Amino acid sequence: MALLAGKLVQQLDARRVAVRVSHASPTTVADLLEASKAPVFSSHSGSMRVHAPHRHLTDAPLRAIAARGGVGGILF
Repeated sequence: MALLAGKLVQQLDARRVAVRVSHASPTTVADLLEASKAPVFSSHSGSMRVHAPHRHLTDAPLRAIAARGGVGGILF
């Protein structure tokens, strides 16, 4: 993740603004999960296990979101 984007995520964390990962690429989701120390959320991404369009999340990021207290909205 670019330095400026990482600093932005830190500022969002400091202000208690949640980072949303819906529609982000797998690389961006991984970068956001690494950069943010606060819970992140996926408001309207589905699970690729249920339905596999390219913007749905695989199990790994969904588990990482849940492990840090985030929320994943599941679409069918």
